[in-house]
Amino acid sequence: MKFNKVEKKRFKLYKSGKTWVVAATIFFALAGMSGLAVHADNTTASSDIAKQTVVANPTNNESPVTSGDDTKQADSSVKTDNGNNSSATSSDDSKSNGTVNHDADKSTTDSDAGTTGQSTDSSTGKVDNNTDNSNSNPAKTDTNKATDNDKQKGSIHSLTPAEMQAAKAAADKAGVTINEDGVAYDGNTDGMPNPYGPKTDITTGTPVKTDATAPKQSTDSKTSIKTTSKTDNNKPSTDVPTNNVQPDGWNADHTQYTKNGKLVTGVQSIDGTYYDFDSNHNIVKDDYVESQWGDWYMFGNDGKIATKVTPWAGTYYYFDPNTYLRVDNAYVESQWGTWYMFGDDGRIVSGVTQWAGTYYDFDSNTYLRVDNAYVESQWGTWYMFGDDGRIVSGVTPWAGTYYDFDPNTYLRVDNAYVESQWGTWYMFGDDGRIVSGVTPWAGTYYDFDPNTYLRVDNAYVESQWGTWYLFGNDGRIVSGLADWDGSTYYFDPSTYLKVTNTVENINGNYYYFDNSGRLVSWAQYPSDLTADAKATLAIQTASQFLGQGYVQGGNNPQTGFDCSGLVQYAYGVAGVQLPRLSEQQYYATMPIDGSQARRGDLVFFSRTYNDGSNFDPKSMTQVGIYLGNGKMLDAQGNGIVIENVSDFGQSYPTYYGRVLNF
Repeated sequence: MKFNKVEKKRFKLYKSGKTWVVAATIFFALAGMSGLAVHADNTTASSDIAKQTVVANPTNNESPVTSGDDTKQADSSVKTDNGNNSSATSSDDSKSNGTVNHDADKSTTDSDAGTTGQSTDSSTGKVDNNTDNSNSNPAKTDTNKATDNDKQKGSIHSLTPAEMQAAKAAADKAGVTINEDGVAYDGNTDGMPNPYGPKTDITTGTPVKTDATAPKQSTDSKTSIKTTSKTDNNKPSTDVPTNNVQPDGWNADHTQYTKNGKLVTGVQSIDGTYYDFDSNHNIVKDDYVESQWGDWYMFGNDGKIATKVTPWAGTYYYFDPNTYLRVDNAYVESQWGTWYMFGDDGRIVSGVTQWAGTYYDFDSNTYLRVDNAYVESQWGTWYMFGDDGRIVSGVTPWAGTYYDFDPNTYLRVDNAYVESQWGTWYMFGDDGRIVSGVTPWAGTYYDFDPNTYLRVDNAYVESQWGTWYLFGNDGRIVSGLADWDGSTYYFDPSTYLKVTNTVENINGNYYYFDNSGRLVSWAQYPSDLTADAKATLAIQTASQFLGQGYVQGGNNPQTGFDCSGLVQYAYGVAGVQLPRLSEQQYYATMPIDGSQARRGDLVFFSRTYNDGSNFDPKSMTQVGIYLGNGKMLDAQGNGIVIENVSDFGQSYPTYYGRVLNF
């Protein structure tokens, strides 16, 4: 076949171009085979190292198995520092958890599962193992990672600038366009594949991302610069043996729990609550334990973390429903709506307990607060607690009366006159009750109003026994002479009762008090007293011998008295001198009619005895002192008595005589 010149020229150009294409193809093929050999060696080594890494990291919380869809293009994550011209890692880098990012000083290692936290010194290439590895995960082996051996065995990445220029020229000959970034791409836009493989970054050999809708090009490892093999989704990862992975959740007897393939220890959040597992991975029940954070928590019989009131170790404790921590020294509401006190050691409190600046009492059986009760404490002392449960001090109503409690000791005050919290004073008896009425205290007597319980001052009052007493300005009971209500009275020093119808010898003077007890007159000597006073003193004197026997001829206290002897002695004390015999006394008085008789007059009887002699019918043989109201005081056969005048006068004539000038 003959060719014209033009055709010959085209043929020569075709052969020349074909020669360059063949040369370039052979060059890339040789380079690719060297890279594949190195990859094959490192793939095996990386898998072995990955297995060792999984075994050496039992704290891994994630399953190492990944599907092909989740496998990342490791080469695309490599960041190259062009200034240092280090784009690939050494074979030892497969021990790390990902691809090293070579920054100026240090970098973190990224993996598919997260960050290991290790740092690398770019000057030495050593990994700092002192960093926090709490979030680390087992490394996943990247079988497509380029190594230094790849550079040494003809990888295009190790070409010199001159060789790079030659490669660009060859690419131009083959119709491949290379941009300024070193990326080769097909000049056609019809979606046809590039005969030189996928679009790649020449400096790193990393496949360039293309439109996701474009079909993916299968590559021949013998001719590609560097490719990433596909992962079988159904093939388990070779990072960790499958027999080391445990299913998450509780075991059959609910004693252990697996999370992220590992049995857990310590406090764990599970099913909306918390459980604790010991160092052998067994659940902790009914115990108060220290957590991994140093805090202490209570776990109940079901293993769940305890809240609110919980029985343990023979007592009860309370745990905060929000923090789960033990509550100390607090009065809190339980899950049942009742309130309880917990002490400094967290234990539930019983007995008298100090809290919030005061004291409370808690029942030893129910642990409930005691309100409005007077109770015996754990020390044997008794205390009163009010309606709000607080210990009581001061005057307090209880059980229908009032008590007082010392503000310092809180003990009940007995037999004391004390000032109340209101400034008023009250008396409390031997049994602690507030006192009313006449009450002995401090060697005397006081009176307290039965309505107000206040002390009665300067008043003449009826006592609880019906007798009347006078109390002075200081509240004390009065004895002796006392002025009250414009008059002077006399109160017996022994009985404290007011005297009436009497003459009292006070400090050598004689005072006469009438029927109402008022002082009527007084004199230094009895003879200077009024007639009524003298009559009163005579009766008062004779009355001292009531009950004594009759003594014939007797006229003094030492020998005893007969009728006329008693009258003579009594009136003598009153300052009135009378003769010794009754008939003589009759003639010494002024005769009066019985209807005119008054207190202090004399009553005579004639012929009370007959010795057989014939004597004057008016001869007086018996005499007595008239007391008024038909009564007389005399000495007769039955002794010294008070009797009715009529009883004696039925048998004997009766006569009256006035001794005094009334």
